[in-house]
Amino acid sequence: MQGAAVMESFGFVDKAFLHHQSSLSIKLETLGKHHPVTAASYNNLGVVHVMKAAEYFLKALSIKIGTVGEDHRETTTSYNNLGSVYNGNGYCEKALEYFTKVLSIELNVLVDDHADTSTSYNNIGNVCEEKGGHDKALEYYNKCANQSVITAKL
Repeated sequence: MQGAAVMESFGFVDKAFLHHQSSLSIKLETLGKHHPVTAASYNNLGVVHVMKAAEYFLKALSIKIGTVGEDHRETTTSYNNLGSVYNGNGYCEKALEYFTKVLSIELNVLVDDHADTSTSYNNIGNVCEEKGGHDKALEYYNKCANQSVITAKL
């Protein structure tokens, strides 16, 4: 297990995955499928999958930045996907960084009342809420609600 963690920290996600898979097989054989240590192995595999997802989203983002530029509408999907992965795994600051980038691009390239900005306000509100910033979350949720009302009237 420690070997896989070292591999992950150095960016060898594929090798770490294989190590965790092997470890899980051994634990299933020796401890059975209902043992807490076996559950930990499943968790380790999940973490590696998350890292792999982020790796792919970063690759997609890199390609998009190389072809259309950093602040183009086409990059927002990758930024948003990265924000979702990081937020779903407790990396609130990193998630906030990506969600804020999405909103910034949207506010610069879309009309003021575009529906996508509502989603971005909501995503930022969710991260703020998770961080315990209830007032800040409420501010973004209100922006989301106001944006939704404007969009619904169209």
